[in-house]
Amino acid sequence: MPYTWDDLRRDQALPLPQLERYDLAGQIAIVTGSNTGIGYEIAKYLMANGAEKVIIACRNKQKGKHAVSTLTQETGRGEGVAEFWPLDLASFASVRSFVRRFKESGLPLHILVNNAAINNIPRTVTEDGHDLVLQVDHLAPLLLSILLFPVLERTSAKDKNRPSRCIWVSTEAAAFEPYVDSKDGRPVQEISTRPYDLERAKLFLQYQQTKLSAIMTACEYARRIPSSANVVSALTVPGLVATELGQKTVDGEICRSFDFGAAANMKTRTREEGARTILLPATYPIEKVWGDRRDVPLFISMKAAGDLKDFAEDAANEELRKVVWDDSIALLGLKSGDVDGCFL
Repeated sequence: MPYTWDDLRRDQALPLPQLERYDLAGQIAIVTGSNTGIGYEIAKYLMANGAEKVIIACRNKQKGKHAVSTLTQETGRGEGVAEFWPLDLASFASVRSFVRRFKESGLPLHILVNNAAINNIPRTVTEDGHDLVLQVDHLAPLLLSILLFPVLERTSAKDKNRPSRCIWVSTEAAAFEPYVDSKDGRPVQEISTRPYDLERAKLFLQYQQTKLSAIMTACEYARRIPSSANVVSALTVPGLVATELGQKTVDGEICRSFDFGAAANMKTRTREEGARTILLPATYPIEKVWGDRRDVPLFISMKAAGDLKDFAEDAANEELRKVVWDDSIALLGLKSGDVDGCFL
């Protein structure tokens, strides 16, 4: 049976175990949206456990630099361990500029955490012509991960005992509604172009189906990783966490206060608790997370889920996943050769 609201309430009520700590010395990480919320806690943990450099990838320079300052103070690490790099997921040009800078830096990349997300935003069209929620939560992270794949692969080729990791942060809510029924084989395009109003249920449906799109393409991303590449990928859902998600304007400023836990009649997690499920596949030994599997495991409340169809049936539909992948690639403006070049 697919994951339900009742399953989420049950999981939220249970305490999470503490993380097992491992030395991350020498590792370089990128965490999107890490100036606040869960992303900030992920960056803090990576720094506190010895990561050589953590890039705070977000769009707001002032908030990014403030996060770097507070992270440095809280972890006691030296200057330069945390670095702010501008990344606006509402702009494909910004994504490409970020990747170009990273490649030109010559830095290795051991951990990429696609954490940034928005929700509860009225329909807005980006400079690239796509729905803002769809672009920030799905299309731009996919573009970032495709363009950075050669760096992940090159990094891990130098140490066969330490694969590079691409971690996708999603939401349990992606399982609560069936995927859009597209008549023309362009489901992602339909999600991007369909109108929706300020009714909370419709805003939430846009977020749910956007995140389900991202889950399906994350599975396809993992499937396309060559067997010779020393790169692994995992999906995570952190639960209902008390963050600023869903309470900001299009410009990223706090504009409302809404208690999602009270509305859903369930206990919320702290930011640190929310980060734990993501940090498990990001930092635990490979054999503890993946073992011999080459697919993409899904972690719910710090536990690996069984079959993906037990979470969301549509996410386990391989034919639908291929359709969603192809449609997403088309919306990114990539050709098949561009993508093959990244993976092969």
